[in-house]
Amino acid sequence: NLLGGGGRIALLRFLPDSSQHTRANIFLGVGAMWENEELTETPVTETFIIRSTNYLSINWQIDDRISWNLISYYQVSLDRFSDYRILMEGSWNFSLSQKITFRTSLNLRYDNEPPENVKKHDLVVTNGILFNF
Repeated sequence: NLLGGGGRIALLRFLPDSSQHTRANIFLGVGAMWENEELTETPVTETFIIRSTNYLSINWQIDDRISWNLISYYQVSLDRFSDYRILMEGSWNFSLSQKITFRTSLNLRYDNEPPENVKKHDLVVTNGILFNF
């Protein structure tokens, strides 16, 4: 269970004139969230934590065919600053045509105090073809 909110500010908003295809946005977000997690594996544990949640979002349309997106989160417990998580999701998109796009995605998760029997980090890289109808 998760409940939270916050705000964001634009650090950069580059919108091209009619002769350019490049555009970029960078946003910084700051907020707070209350999370409740119940793990049913032995031993059964339940946590209630209030965390600061902060993110940096970058969207870059390099030209009319190539784009890059990245969002990074830093979430820290407000009770214990030693308990934090870092999450990153990013992708490169290459348009092969108006209807077909090739995408490479990266998803990285790091928790310095994970639950018992859970790895501290997880990395997933995927490649795929998107069809736009």
